[in-house]
Amino acid sequence: MPGVISNLKNNYPVKSSRLLSWIGRLYFRLAGWRLEGEIPNEPKLVIIAAPHTSNWDGWHLVMASWAIRLRCRWMVKKEFMRVPLVGLFIRLTGGLPINRQASHNAVKAAVDAFKTNEHLILVIAPEGTRSKLDHWKTGFYFIAKEANVPLLAARMDYGRKVIDFITPEPLTGDLEHDIEVIWNLYRPPIRGLYPENQNDFKLRPRDIKRGEELSK
Repeated sequence: MPGVISNLKNNYPVKSSRLLSWIGRLYFRLAGWRLEGEIPNEPKLVIIAAPHTSNWDGWHLVMASWAIRLRCRWMVKKEFMRVPLVGLFIRLTGGLPINRQASHNAVKAAVDAFKTNEHLILVIAPEGTRSKLDHWKTGFYFIAKEANVPLLAARMDYGRKVIDFITPEPLTGDLEHDIEVIWNLYRPPIRGLYPENQNDFKLRPRDIKRGEELSK
């Protein structure tokens, strides 16, 4: 089914199941979506997944990872892994159990995961919730910076029915500058399923302060 991902190049050094790839491609062909862009040849990546306004977003990204043969991981509350069947499903779709009681703990857990894995792709939705908020969360940024791992932007555009992958400019350590560069990739016409629920392109004061401390 070449039409689904005819404009996407996957350079990632490790490929996942061909069967799952067939399932993912079939899913997008039936849904009328396309996958575009390029996956870099990097053993470790943090993928920024946005906009996030619907439960469909996560499912689309799971199917996208299958279609292009990426073994992606997603941070989930470790309590979910203990639920019968739910925990099994989470594992099958790449769930990475962490303690999310504090954002700093989540960042540390993710950084530790990068240190202990030779290959790891971690997908993070910086909007954090399907409901509208007045800011983006910055955990993805601090994870990438502290683990020294490159970022990859995954843009889910419901207007064009396209998920594309773009490599942003390398991080400079200046949080506000770097985030502005990333935001420019997600500004209109990129549209979520419910555009009214897309988060504002703003940072919380505490995140700005943390960024300043990290850059010292």
